[in-house]
Amino acid sequence: MNSNKKYKIKIITDCLKSKEEVLFAYIFGSFVDKVQFHDIDVAVYLKDDFPKNDFKMFPYGYESGASTELTQLTREKIDFVIMNDVPLTFQKKIIEHGILLFCKNDRIRIYFENYVRKLYIDTEHLRKIRKYYLNKKIINA
Repeated sequence: MNSNKKYKIKIITDCLKSKEEVLFAYIFGSFVDKVQFHDIDVAVYLKDDFPKNDFKMFPYGYESGASTELTQLTREKIDFVIMNDVPLTFQKKIIEHGILLFCKNDRIRIYFENYVRKLYIDTEHLRKIRKYYLNKKIINA
């Protein structure tokens, strides 16, 4: 990883670490996988009791505010997601292919990661059934 990417990671990490509500954070996507990237994908796990949907505190939404702040700091386009809210398959992708930036509570992070992996395995058959019927519908269309 080149020094420019390391610098961007440090900026993102420092910013997110300073937020009390963020328990752990990942970067993932093309920024991690490729030399050239078009944006930086950032995922955070928030405290369960944090009022992320309070539009008085966050008139444009928590994600939008955090994305804007990180974009201003890094001068890069930021795609920001809250891991608590994204689908299971997306959570697994982040955990498996992302880079953990920091963690304030290992117990919660490990529980979350294990829960995602277990639920992913437990629902594998449902995804296969869904894929089968989706393919069948496409063929018959």
